[in-house]
Amino acid sequence: MSPENGLSRESAVRAQEAIVRALTEELNRLDPESPAAASLRVQLVEEAGRLAFRIASTQPPPMSEAIACVADPSPTSRHRPRVLIVEDDDGTRTALAGWLTEKYEVITARDGQEGFSLATTSAPDLILTDLWMPRVDGMAMVRRLRRVEALHAVPVIFLTGQAERERDRLGISAVAVACLPKPIDLDTLEQALRKALPEYHRPSVLG
Repeated sequence: MSPENGLSRESAVRAQEAIVRALTEELNRLDPESPAAASLRVQLVEEAGRLAFRIASTQPPPMSEAIACVADPSPTSRHRPRVLIVEDDDGTRTALAGWLTEKYEVITARDGQEGFSLATTSAPDLILTDLWMPRVDGMAMVRRLRRVEALHAVPVIFLTGQAERERDRLGISAVAVACLPKPIDLDTLEQALRKALPEYHRPSVLG
């Protein structure tokens, strides 16, 4: 395999992936309305485009949409599973992230549009999302993600104030592994996470 800037193409992909993830994490720490966040979003789009090119130059995964998506062929090679939390309520999102950080690698988004973007650049192992959000709601986000080959099998857990009624009316069970009511019971959420990610909850993985 021909080298690229002194790196194999696979190594170049991994290096570019690290850049995209670092930028995503930095963006999550900034005020979304700040000039710094706006500038970083532009940079993130550029770096994600470079990542897509590097992936395409090796062995591109089939995708139903032309989206740069970070492939992770062996998720359990990471010590902790990566969970994407998509929630428009700041307090709920912060509380969930704080609780999950002990056992999971957490990334957060404020709505379905931002969640879709982060999912395609960070390759989460599970998505925990509110159902009703501004701009793009949880159901619309998940249906769009199901058209992305690399993400179509990622387990999804919905959070909603009226779980039973919404699950039946919207057909949530067809696209999600669970639909949990708000306010969130942490024991119930933990059980749902363990069921959705059994490969991570063996003693040798999470202890």
